[in-house]
Amino acid sequence: AAMMNQFQYDRLTRLYSKEFFFQKAQMVSPDGTELISGALVITESEVLFCSRKGYMGGIKVLWSAFTSSLSSYSIESITEKKMGVSFALKGEKKDIKFVAPKIKEREEELRKALGWE
Repeated sequence: AAMMNQFQYDRLTRLYSKEFFFQKAQMVSPDGTELISGALVITESEVLFCSRKGYMGGIKVLWSAFTSSLSSYSIESITEKKMGVSFALKGEKKDIKFVAPKIKEREEELRKALGWE
């Protein structure tokens, strides 16, 4: 809950987000060899992947991008048996991929949070 409250506050606009998406997920490492656990957080201006800094709290942003730098997303099979979401960044050749259970059922929420309705 504390993690969610922190991300309702949009760092770019300095306002609390009306639409915001939060889901536990795993990010595929850049070399594709491991899955890193954390939370996928999406606001109208930013997409972040975060994890806790330890038992006593605090949040570490492991990856972030402004939504304006995204060219598209797709919901697809990320690993052999797991579905997730893949984000294409403008000017980049490699997509950023996240394993996210039940993401297909939450696609409308994801689109709203991105402001892509």
